[in-house]
Amino acid sequence: MLAAFIVTDVLSLGLLAALAVIQGACSGALGSVRHTVLPDLVEEDELGEAVARMQTRDAVIATLGPPLGGVLYGIAPVVPFMSNVVLSAMEWAFTTRLPRRLGTLDPERPTEPLRAALFAGFGWLRRSRAAQTLLLLGLIGNCAVISLAIGLNLHLQATGQGAWRVGVVDGVAGIGLVLGGMLAHRVMVRWPARELIAGAMLTMAVIASVLAVTHSFRWMVGLALFLFMPVPTVAVAAQPYLLGLIPDELRGRVLTAAGLASLVFSSSAQALSGLVLDWAGFEALAGGVAVLLLLAAAVGTFSDAVRNIPAPDAESAG
Repeated sequence: MLAAFIVTDVLSLGLLAALAVIQGACSGALGSVRHTVLPDLVEEDELGEAVARMQTRDAVIATLGPPLGGVLYGIAPVVPFMSNVVLSAMEWAFTTRLPRRLGTLDPERPTEPLRAALFAGFGWLRRSRAAQTLLLLGLIGNCAVISLAIGLNLHLQATGQGAWRVGVVDGVAGIGLVLGGMLAHRVMVRWPARELIAGAMLTMAVIASVLAVTHSFRWMVGLALFLFMPVPTVAVAAQPYLLGLIPDELRGRVLTAAGLASLVFSSSAQALSGLVLDWAGFEALAGGVAVLLLLAAAVGTFSDAVRNIPAPDAESAG
């Protein structure tokens, strides 16, 4: 639709906003589906590696997508949106290759309103202290890194660093995510989850502290690389265990509820980072993020939920 509006020269701000809402609603509704079906697609002892590959794939998309979109837009404004039509068709083709049992519903199972499904998901999360802890750690890590990334971009723009420098920092951060995703599973099979999660949070806290006091662009670039490398480790260390905690019949409801909470927290983190940057400056933002990550590292160190995550060899033996 967007491509058609561009070709016919009828695109307006109102239409663009409406299409953005539709696109966001579709992404939000389907965002948890891949995590819901993942345990049905791979063996239990392969779940950690599968999560690591998904994290790496997402990092590659986040790194290559924006510059590729810019190149295609430079050819003609309609080109990136027409390419999206082709990519959507490819998504549909690959979806048809998934096992049919993933799309099979129990005919005797009554339909359930969305509100009831969300209540069921949040209800299970309220009863599971371990799931609450693991989700909270993931939310803290994601919100902290998102806040720092947005704050760093805005800080570079506000200090007249130039658009190319913002692009370099974004690109290096994406490379860090890709490298972290590629190394996450190899690291996971060598150290306990508690050490990985606490170590990743502590590493990011130290880097955020250095970012709070440095004014060198070269330092910012190098720190951006190492700031984002530990991010996939947290997900790979905790997500397979979390998926195993959720009952199969509630997995979709729980992950939908968790995804909704993640969207709310992430959006709030982006807004809050802009406010803190405007009121107190980048140093205060980076320092606050460092404190938040230190608290997460403490939780990861002393939490029973993290301590109870079995080692990969224990999962394989089970």
